[in-house]
Amino acid sequence: MRPASLAVLLVYFGCFGCFGCDARDLHRRRDPGALVVARAADVQLLDPIRVQDSESIEVGTLLFEGLVRWKPGTTDVEPGLAHSWEPSRDGKVWTFHLRKDVVFHDGSKLDAAAVAFSFERLLVPAHPHYLAGEDSYHWRGLMRDVVGVLVLDPATVQVRVARPYAPLLGNLAMFPIVSPAAVNRWGDAFRKNPVGTGPFAFEEWRPGDTVVVRRFDRYWGAAPLLDRIVFRVVVDARQRLVDLESGSVDLATAI
Repeated sequence: MRPASLAVLLVYFGCFGCFGCDARDLHRRRDPGALVVARAADVQLLDPIRVQDSESIEVGTLLFEGLVRWKPGTTDVEPGLAHSWEPSRDGKVWTFHLRKDVVFHDGSKLDAAAVAFSFERLLVPAHPHYLAGEDSYHWRGLMRDVVGVLVLDPATVQVRVARPYAPLLGNLAMFPIVSPAAVNRWGDAFRKNPVGTGPFAFEEWRPGDTVVVRRFDRYWGAAPLLDRIVFRVVVDARQRLVDLESGSVDLATAI
């Protein structure tokens, strides 16, 4: 074998042999509190009321919560931001009692006015932050039977519907309650600066590359075990697999 060819082979196999070791070392050196997820596509927006793609929704469920939520592993609902609720006898009025001491990621307090604000920006055309675009049609259709949201006191809110509507609780489990202070501050740019009450708060979005969320230390529920979750865009499926096997990511979707 020619010396030049031998040198090339030694470099190749040397790099290949060290690749696994370097990757494992890199994996160990990475922040142990961060989960890195490789996905085929980026989020579209970070305001859940304006998206339908799974990538955006997955991130949104970490940042935002509803009055109720899905019980893990089931299609049953359980208390969320509301600790209890009761419907009227005719099924047209639902009264929700909010948890105490819940705060948004910006430090503002959750109250019944914030819940009403979240509905009104979708359903009331006269609202200063009304979502009139086509991207909100889906949710406006789901909530078409809601005729009003009434604040009874800071901890009690009523959702009124035009007729008894069986899917209401299921829809509310996915309907995000937003920070009025943040929407008033950011306006339309709230879609890139989301503020909810979820277990994780928004940290960074580099479009086409990365979304980072961090643990919200003032979360009302059980504290997440992770410090951060990093959603990384890796378009090529083969590269997602390579990244997973090398340890540069912890999870890879759509392989």
